[in-house]
Amino acid sequence: MPRFLSREWIEHLNASLSSMTIDEGEPQPLVIQHLIDHPDGTQIAFRVYTGPQGSAALEGFDPNASIIYRLSYEVAKGIADGERDAHEEFLLNRLTFSGDPSSLLTHKATLKKMQDCISRTARAAEGGNP
Repeated sequence: MPRFLSREWIEHLNASLSSMTIDEGEPQPLVIQHLIDHPDGTQIAFRVYTGPQGSAALEGFDPNASIIYRLSYEVAKGIADGERDAHEEFLLNRLTFSGDPSSLLTHKATLKKMQDCISRTARAAEGGNP
């Protein structure tokens, strides 16, 4: 399995998300942009999409994303591995966001499924059981 947040990892996440069923009651597409600051000084940008056509993970930046998360590689890895709590990281200002947070409330069930896909992909990247 590829390294966490590498191009190949995002492709594996995309495969996992594309097989995910979405709830019919969610009204509009949701795009969550992730901007992750790597210790080597680079920034990793990828986004997850869910909507009527299904769900996907894509590399790059979408300026029209519903919400944009920004965090460090260490925090992102900890959240994905289940070792850190996203709410706590937000309260400690180690995870920041811009955009429309109310869009997250209308997609709660799908967000839970997406987080499960991200966690499985992250565990598999470290050689664990997906």
